[in-house]
Amino acid sequence: MSASSRLVIRSVIPMVLVAWLVLIAIMTLLELKDQLAGSESKDISTVLGIIMLTTPRRAYEYFVYSAVIGSAIGLGQLAQSSELIALRAVGVSKLKIVGSALFGVFLVTLVAFFIAEFLSAPGERRAQALASGNAGRDIGVGNKSGLWLKDGSSFVNARRAVLSDSGKPVELWDVRLLNFDAKGHLIALTLAQTATFENGGWLLKNITRAGLDGAPSSKAAELAWETGLRPEQIASRTLRPARQSLQEIWLNLNYARANNLDSQGFSAALWQRLTFPLSVLALALATTPFAFASLRTGGLGRSIFVGMMLAVVFFVLQKMIVSLFDTYGWSMAIAYFLPASLIAGFSFWRLQKD
Repeated sequence: MSASSRLVIRSVIPMVLVAWLVLIAIMTLLELKDQLAGSESKDISTVLGIIMLTTPRRAYEYFVYSAVIGSAIGLGQLAQSSELIALRAVGVSKLKIVGSALFGVFLVTLVAFFIAEFLSAPGERRAQALASGNAGRDIGVGNKSGLWLKDGSSFVNARRAVLSDSGKPVELWDVRLLNFDAKGHLIALTLAQTATFENGGWLLKNITRAGLDGAPSSKAAELAWETGLRPEQIASRTLRPARQSLQEIWLNLNYARANNLDSQGFSAALWQRLTFPLSVLALALATTPFAFASLRTGGLGRSIFVGMMLAVVFFVLQKMIVSLFDTYGWSMAIAYFLPASLIAGFSFWRLQKD
């Protein structure tokens, strides 16, 4: 690695890390305020536990802003100290400078990706269990067996509980209802492909009633499930697709496709995670042309402001495209690749033109 590349990387990485820590601290304080405002039934230790457990999720969600701000400040400092001019004077190309800056951003992006995969999802689940408190004592989650619910003298097992990112009601997949008598003997076993909450009640679909004690099995298209269980109780123990690990998203996506269930939510979460590094690098690239402009006239404040505006525009554009593709059932891969590719292409063209 050349000395010029090391200079750029040493300037960019610390600024990205500092911006990241500042954003995490700010968002954590705001979350703490919200938790304390609605913590009538929680003690301070529970609130602090929830805050700590959900910090990895916030670190991942706000990293892209940190990358934009940090790369803008890092290159901006080099420009203000005339080091960019010196690099250009000795023959270092713009593309090499930008490539070095993006490489530094990419190294920190790998850390953010690791946090999303191995720390965020487990922390969210523990935080939800902690927040549920006694209200969730009859709800358990197994790594392989799925969600277990106690409903009076019955037990319910759902291999997967799905909570849509769009705010749709929770849905249970591969459901088993086990009914027991007073002596603890199994008296009925009902299998259902899905259970959805509709019109104030639960509806089981694609039913199979298993025969017990020699009784024949029976099937039905739909069956009303009489229970006092509310979707909110399940939602408190269920992660939205975007907050699950990549492995969980992949398994749920394959299950949905194999059983002809709605897989768009998991497909969107999968491609959102896979294109995360591309999105970060595209936005960091979009800020680089400003580093080669006359920053002394605008200052670092302008560079940061422009970077934040680019991030906002990017996410608005991405959300619009994703919603359009979701409505018509089009490929989620294209929906997430397209905005990042457009911004990266435009930024590269502008960088070449300047």
